[in-house]
Amino acid sequence: SGTIEDLRYVVSTSPATSQTPDSSWSSAGASSNVTVPGLNMANSGVYYLSVKAKNALGNYFSDITSVRFVVDTVTPYIPDNSFAVTTEGQSVIVSWGNAVVGASQINSYVVEERTAESPIWQTVTSGNFNTFVVDTGSLPQQSLGQVSSGNPGQNITRTPGTYFYRITPVNNAGVQGTPSITVRVDLAVSSVSGMTGLSVYPNPFDSRKTKAKLVFTLGVQSTVSVKIYDIYGYQVTEFSRLMPQGSPAPGSEMEWDGTDSSGQKVSKGIYIAIIEGAGTKTTVKIAVIH
Repeated sequence: SGTIEDLRYVVSTSPATSQTPDSSWSSAGASSNVTVPGLNMANSGVYYLSVKAKNALGNYFSDITSVRFVVDTVTPYIPDNSFAVTTEGQSVIVSWGNAVVGASQINSYVVEERTAESPIWQTVTSGNFNTFVVDTGSLPQQSLGQVSSGNPGQNITRTPGTYFYRITPVNNAGVQGTPSITVRVDLAVSSVSGMTGLSVYPNPFDSRKTKAKLVFTLGVQSTVSVKIYDIYGYQVTEFSRLMPQGSPAPGSEMEWDGTDSSGQKVSKGIYIAIIEGAGTKTTVKIAVIH
């Protein structure tokens, strides 16, 4: 019991013992918190901080306690040439390579954002990932996993406009590294117009009597492809066509006559149609009841 009268410490490449000379120890007085400048330590070197204390009631020091630690003098950073910005449909994907780190290794990345109108950076997400996706929220979450690479991060939903991002690596010692280069992301109105208003009629349909019509509106003129799959994931058929901007005129809708790629009528049941065009991929179920 009693208060600390003298706290002594030594930093060395091995734990201190009772044989460590008195001249090797430094005194911190009664303080339990001390900053030691001027230590000449090698990066990735292994060292030990040893301490012993004497209270105000006696002349003897306590047992020696030693803590092992590894020196990390590397400030984490992400190489400028490791960044990639790609567009997949309605999404812009930002990815980067692993940060350069020391012995502490990487803990997480902090993603900051600012708009074209503001110089103020704000943190929007963080975690141990190398990719995040910026879009308008119209792309299904399952599609994000298909277009993402590396360790996927958060999907960031924004209105059309220009945004800037920078990423700061953080190591396991809690040291924030150098912010990365600034990455520009443009969510243009034209990129989010895509394909809207998809409907299929009649649905269900009797392929002996009629065809299933696929109707939609395109934001831009685009070749539209349709792939039909059965419920087991087998591709039954596919077809494509150049379609105009806006709603197709009556009689110019895309149609499926209920046949497979060999021209044979498919069995009755549920089929999955994946329609892709104008930077948009959409899925719809079609029922055949013949």
